[in-house]
Amino acid sequence: MKEGILKDFKNLIRKISLQAIKINSNIDTLNIKKYSDESYRGKDIGRNISVGHTASEIMKLTYIIRYDETTFSHFAKTGLILELKDLNLNVINDFAKEFINLCQCGIFKPFEGEDNQSVSIPFSCSADNIKFLSQENSRFPLIEDQFFVEDEKSKDHFSCFVNIEIFDEKMVSDVLENIDEDYCLETRSEIIF
Repeated sequence: MKEGILKDFKNLIRKISLQAIKINSNIDTLNIKKYSDESYRGKDIGRNISVGHTASEIMKLTYIIRYDETTFSHFAKTGLILELKDLNLNVINDFAKEFINLCQCGIFKPFEGEDNQSVSIPFSCSADNIKFLSQENSRFPLIEDQFFVEDEKSKDHFSCFVNIEIFDEKMVSDVLENIDEDYCLETRSEIIF
């Protein structure tokens, strides 16, 4: 797969992720930060993960977010319009899983009609289990990306890990070459899970 297409795909994933959390959290001061950013060295990125899988004949996506319950509650409370006292880990995990659903749907939307897609129900667990989600031995081209989403005001953040195994490079390249650069998610009220 051409290097430019890979870069475009990573940028699309980051754009969709940022739009999804802005839509879900109702926070406009969010930005994507590089995983290698010096300001995150040694920072605790959390004890919780939420994971979603989507697969098709073209590709397979694993989307993982890692977060700390305390910092991620910032995103959940504004998005769910709840008081902090009304949040617990189950509510926070549900919010994280809805975010993953939105990202998965946004990433796969340009491929609608190209093949059948299977979307798993996202799950949440301890970050200690992340080692079981590795795709190191894939025999297919693999796109991997890691980045932080940060609220510029509060400095609350979480990390995203995205792995995509490409089964049909030509199809992915063709779709990505023809995608509108203004492609974006619909508003929250138009999204159907």
